[in-house]
Amino acid sequence: MIDAEKAYTFNGQFEVATLLDSEENRQLNPLLVKNETNNDINKYFNIAPHISDKKTQIYYFNSAFSEWDNQQYEEIKDIENVKSIRFKSQVHGIPFELMNMQATQLAKEGTLQKMINKKPITTLQYSIKLNGLLSTIYSRLKRKFTRNA
Repeated sequence: MIDAEKAYTFNGQFEVATLLDSEENRQLNPLLVKNETNNDINKYFNIAPHISDKKTQIYYFNSAFSEWDNQQYEEIKDIENVKSIRFKSQVHGIPFELMNMQATQLAKEGTLQKMINKKPITTLQYSIKLNGLLSTIYSRLKRKFTRNA
């Protein structure tokens, strides 16, 4: 579908059709309501069937303590080319510290592979696994003292 070798999604929305189930959600999602009968668009309200082509490795960073993000995880957990890394977090969005973004994008396959489909980890555990202990300590101290300066 996206014709890319690799993609990253941070608590991505794979299925949004259920947002049409309640009146409150319908009011919060007018674009979904507007397009619910448009077959050219509503076929993508659940993209799981469209991403299971195995051509693109999708790294899915998921907050394990967010109800909505857990619903999204359930939609894709069995899709072979979606590689889930779960966090002990309820943050909807990027579930790890932004200081790890570049290292995430540059990480070797094996580094991320070791964290896929395991039990949820903390942001500290992720940073240490990705950058090492000394780099994580240095980054956190630098950020703390820069903020307090």
